[in-house]
Amino acid sequence: MQIPVIFLAFANDKVDNARYLRNLPKELDGIREALLPAVKANLCEVVERANVTIENMLDTFQDERYRDRIAILHYGGHADGYQLLLENLDGSHAVAQGGGLVSFFSKQKGLKLVFFNGCSTHQQSVELMQSGIPAVIGTSNAINDDIATDLSIRFYKGIAQGLSLDRAWNSGIDEIKIKKGEANTRGLYRKEAAEKMEDERFPWELLIREGSEIIKEFNLPSEVNNPLFGLPEIPKSFNLPELPYQFLMPYNRT
Repeated sequence: MQIPVIFLAFANDKVDNARYLRNLPKELDGIREALLPAVKANLCEVVERANVTIENMLDTFQDERYRDRIAILHYGGHADGYQLLLENLDGSHAVAQGGGLVSFFSKQKGLKLVFFNGCSTHQQSVELMQSGIPAVIGTSNAINDDIATDLSIRFYKGIAQGLSLDRAWNSGIDEIKIKKGEANTRGLYRKEAAEKMEDERFPWELLIREGSEIIKEFNLPSEVNNPLFGLPEIPKSFNLPELPYQFLMPYNRT
């Protein structure tokens, strides 16, 4: 039986202290613990890359152990609308260009959700969704590290307990609203980003590709019993017959 893989990819900047994200280890530990019940129940496998490089990212998707089984990619670290800042071996950042990432991710057959828990990833999220990824979570601006950690952990706790993607996501949003209040959206951003904001909106957005609304019901218990997991979608241009067996006739008396 194939079980879905959740790929946790984190990158930091260990050279520039001002850019070092101190909450990333906490987020990784929290997500790992949140998913532990699902791992023990054999509902998913978790693959971690705590200091992910461009090579690590590509190698993991191509590894025969995980190929076409990665259902969720979670990225935590620096990012913007057109690139992710991964790591080099010396701990400095390595720029992963968004165009290449979109092209690569769109070819991964089992990928259902990409969760960018980094700064200002809305543009990449839109492009990924348009390229064929059913669901993408992105951010509109630089987000508060503590809040980003709380939201992602609550989301994966829901996923691990068998909640649907949509319900787990709304649980994460509700926790933030309970703690911070619905009117305090500026407090969800980093100070420098909040000062420049022209409108007040929730930093994260779950984007669903048109025609793939069923992804909202994605959940791990259903996936492990899904014989179609990892297979590509039927092309929209493919005309299916109204009846599956057009040339078979029922038995009758002769």
